[in-house]
Amino acid sequence: MQKIEDLKNVPPAAVFTCGFDPLRDVGVEYSTKLKQAGNDVEWHHFDALTHGFLQMAPWSDEAMRATKIIGKELKRLAFGN
Repeated sequence: MQKIEDLKNVPPAAVFTCGFDPLRDVGVEYSTKLKQAGNDVEWHHFDALTHGFLQMAPWSDEAMRATKIIGKELKRLAFGN
């Protein structure tokens, strides 16, 4: 895994994890290390969702809510506020 000192001064980031995802722990660790390195990072966790939830938005209110949050974060990262 990436060393904290290697993650200093990277661009702002948003990390999204979900409860039923085999990559969840990696995302949590990565966002934690980004924060420890002094970077601007927003971490969002969706406990009830699974890997690939973006594709489920048309059929799941929770997935749609998460998708909208991701859209807002992408807008913030691209254009500020």
